[in-house]
Amino acid sequence: MENESKSKLLSTFNEYIEAYFTQRDFSKTKSMLSPTLSGFGTGQDEKSFGDNSFLELYRRDIEQAPNPIEVNFHHVHPFIINETVGLVSSEFDLKTMVLEQPLELAHLRMSALFSLNGDRWIMEHMHLSFPTTIHETGESYPLHELEERNRILQDMVAEKTHEYQLLLERLSQTASTDALTGMYNRTRFNEEIQKMVEYIKRYKVKASLMLIDIDHFKEVNDQFGHLTGDSVLKSMSILFQESIRNVDTLARWGGDEFIILMPHTGIYDIVECAERIRKKIESHFFGFNKMITISIGTAEYREDQTPDEWLNNADIALYEAKKQGRNKVKYV
Repeated sequence: MENESKSKLLSTFNEYIEAYFTQRDFSKTKSMLSPTLSGFGTGQDEKSFGDNSFLELYRRDIEQAPNPIEVNFHHVHPFIINETVGLVSSEFDLKTMVLEQPLELAHLRMSALFSLNGDRWIMEHMHLSFPTTIHETGESYPLHELEERNRILQDMVAEKTHEYQLLLERLSQTASTDALTGMYNRTRFNEEIQKMVEYIKRYKVKASLMLIDIDHFKEVNDQFGHLTGDSVLKSMSILFQESIRNVDTLARWGGDEFIILMPHTGIYDIVECAERIRKKIESHFFGFNKMITISIGTAEYREDQTPDEWLNNADIALYEAKKQGRNKVKYV
């Protein structure tokens, strides 16, 4: 007889675990509780003395953490105290998701006191405890702790995102700038000239470019060394930048060649600008006993040209400047 009662008691306890922990079904859980249920939970305010406040605790618990709870029992022991009173003692671990974070609690202890109502066991008293108290008032789970963990994780994600953003910016800058002079490189200039061609075609405006080559630059490297040559290139980039507008694009085209793209500029205006730059370089002292000069080829964009065709015209003009003795400006 006692074994049969134990079996029914254990079956009722398992139904309670299924309804409350797995299904998170408040109505089904409520049907297994005595109207005068009393007990103690894990939070600071989780206690009841038969005034129906425990039902509100159950409701709040399910509302705060509606996800199913995985329960793994270490032990479950049913006891028949007398013909109408039974006790189930258990210890278990649980896993669930709260605030989109995994929550795992180990070695919870629960004692549930049941009374026999007709042929059905109902819970009269329940005591649930953790090895330590981690709940705040009004929390069925350690929500405050999880919210703080969320905040820390969000801060960490924001910090890492910022670091990655800076890294991407540095990589982007490295990919688009010349390491020696800090100006745009050839790859980035090709992107800019493609945009300019599209802009010209859409708005029907003028634009011109100049291709610049340092005259006899190999002699500078051979006579004074590559460090001096690098210094000349850096100084050139500064002098060029000082000579153009903010809307113009300056880039190192490669080696001792530079290129300048000037929107809203016709051929006569860019030739005039190129002459000013040529004279500025010719009169500049670069720190050693040798005059440095440049040759410049200029070209205005012509209707329906591709960027390569436009660049080729500037290259042809530069070749003419060199052919005619260097330190000159030519246009096509």
